[in-house]
Amino acid sequence: MRAAVAEATAALAGLDESVTAVGNTELEVFFRQVDDLSRQVEAARVAILGQSLSRGVVAESDCASATAWVVQWAPSYRAGGAAQLVKVAQATRAVRHTGLAAAVLGARVGVRNAAVALFEMEKLRPRLRDEAVEAVWEGFLQIDTDHGPKEIRELRDKLIATYGQQGEFQRRQDQLKGGISLSQPVDDDGIADYRLRLDPEGKEVLDAILGPLS
Repeated sequence: MRAAVAEATAALAGLDESVTAVGNTELEVFFRQVDDLSRQVEAARVAILGQSLSRGVVAESDCASATAWVVQWAPSYRAGGAAQLVKVAQATRAVRHTGLAAAVLGARVGVRNAAVALFEMEKLRPRLRDEAVEAVWEGFLQIDTDHGPKEIRELRDKLIATYGQQGEFQRRQDQLKGGISLSQPVDDDGIADYRLRLDPEGKEVLDAILGPLS
């Protein structure tokens, strides 16, 4: 496997020059193939990190944390994303996350989406009925496959309304109403800077007003 990875890396070196030889009718398919490859690479990162955590390789290293270990051996993560990778790799090792592990390691769900789904579930779990947790997870995995973090986060209120504990949806709405605010403007060189916080209903109203004007 390592030899195949080394060969693929060598084959992609200087791609910007060799891609000029690809015909116009083949560029779209080629682009899709490279995208599929990137998804497999991301899944491989999760798998390798998961094994490194399970075997104690990370713990026995000189790195202060798993995130630091990722940055040391994968310099591309110096720009960010190491913490999400660690979170997802750790989750794939848990028995309760077998569905998530299969989706991520099967390259159907990317690390970013998986990390957002895990975060949302941490927020939602205390508010859901126990028997609904599995159904919510399955819904997250379906959304994760074809959509992004925005669509995942937008599910929160709908999931609480459908699967939440008794009275949880109303408590959520009351909490959101209490968070609505509009700050006094900060004047900086003649520019007034307002800060506005809205609940989902208010956001929809404002979007409907501003949409045609933008």
